[in-house]
Amino acid sequence: MSPGLDMQESSIRNGQFHVWGRDRDQRRVLLSAAAETQRLFLTALRLPPAFRHPIVVQIRDSGSLRPGTRPVWSEISEISGGFRFEINVVPENKVVPGDLWREEIVRCLLAEIILRDRSGSDLSGTDAPPPDWLLHGTLELLSYQATGRPSEAFASVFRLGHVLPLEDIFRAEPRGMDTVSRSIYRASCCGLIQMLLEQPNGPASMAALLPALASAGDDPSSAIARSFPALTASGNSLPKWWALQLATMAQPGADEILSPKDSDAALSSALVFLLPADPDAGAQPSPKPQGRLKRLFSRKKSAAEPQPADPPAPAAASPDSADRSLPFSSWPDVLKRKDRAAILSGTSLALTKLSIRAHPLYRPLIADYLAVIKDLETGKHLKDVPERLRKTDATTASLRAELSRIEDYLDWFEATQQEEQGDEFRDYLRAEDELKRPPPPRNDPISRYLDEVAREFEE
Repeated sequence: MSPGLDMQESSIRNGQFHVWGRDRDQRRVLLSAAAETQRLFLTALRLPPAFRHPIVVQIRDSGSLRPGTRPVWSEISEISGGFRFEINVVPENKVVPGDLWREEIVRCLLAEIILRDRSGSDLSGTDAPPPDWLLHGTLELLSYQATGRPSEAFASVFRLGHVLPLEDIFRAEPRGMDTVSRSIYRASCCGLIQMLLEQPNGPASMAALLPALASAGDDPSSAIARSFPALTASGNSLPKWWALQLATMAQPGADEILSPKDSDAALSSALVFLLPADPDAGAQPSPKPQGRLKRLFSRKKSAAEPQPADPPAPAAASPDSADRSLPFSSWPDVLKRKDRAAILSGTSLALTKLSIRAHPLYRPLIADYLAVIKDLETGKHLKDVPERLRKTDATTASLRAELSRIEDYLDWFEATQQEEQGDEFRDYLRAEDELKRPPPPRNDPISRYLDEVAREFEE
């Protein structure tokens, strides 16, 4: 503690976090935020709430911040009998950047687990824990835990046609990465951690892996293979498991809730009746067969007679010969068809699937449309269907307009009223600044991976 500062200590009940600083409210807020991050961290990695070393948080004044230094940083040092984990915070207008705060909390939590039983061990020649792939993968996992796993992040990586090798993930240097590289890197690291946790006895094996990462000269692949023997017991290598995991995570999960905008678009796509192709439509009539008598009494053609021209091109296929769709308002036309049961069932199935992932605001609307389809299938209350659809369509349009106004208001509030920029806006400004500067030559694994994919698309 700096001399001359009258600091008081505040600690949470489990005793791992100790927050020092003059401002009592700041201590309380940071203490609560640290405890919540720890809870999410233990839940995400499925670890027990155990610890050996405390994590000290020092709230410092602006004079402690050196030029070019981030307002939140951590220091890990070895002391007699163990290790000291310290997070330093320099609030600006009593505000601490949430993304930096969360990163340093997770960094110290991981480092404490890795070094917990390493007091007095020779750790020379090893990098300061935790490794980058573990830190950034865990941070991304916390984000997915709060918002649901966005399969699009993994699908964008998988659509490149190549799976980023694990060796490149372990060797990558995330500092200085551009926005695209960092997004691919963090999604890949998160996918690796999720793959490990989903293995048989995944949580217990993860608890065994973390201390093993502190061993001098121990590469992550070997440590993972020893801690997760099921990955190699069947003869499959770790890279094969990794490729399979990435392909699986690229598929949308049932727990991924669509945004209101995506729910609205999906609802518009589902509110149609798909008409199956008519197998008889567009078929040409077969020519009448010529029997032996017909050939016998046919007049013999002379050489002077003109020969028949080439057969005409077949007529264009009828619109009924291919699948087509009708809007939901055309339900009377559907009821006139013999295959109406299959058509109604297809639309009902599409809406039912959408109801699982749709935003909660759209689920009552989907339920109303499903109720209408049920009455169409049974033939009940048909005279009430037009009025019911009119009300449901009006509610849908009203909800769409209200959500648009809310989005406009939030954009205005973030742009004009917030004292501190949000993490997303800060990332946007960082990306915009990166685009203005000519990209420096990079030779890290992620950049080489993207360059290789780009060359294949150009060929």
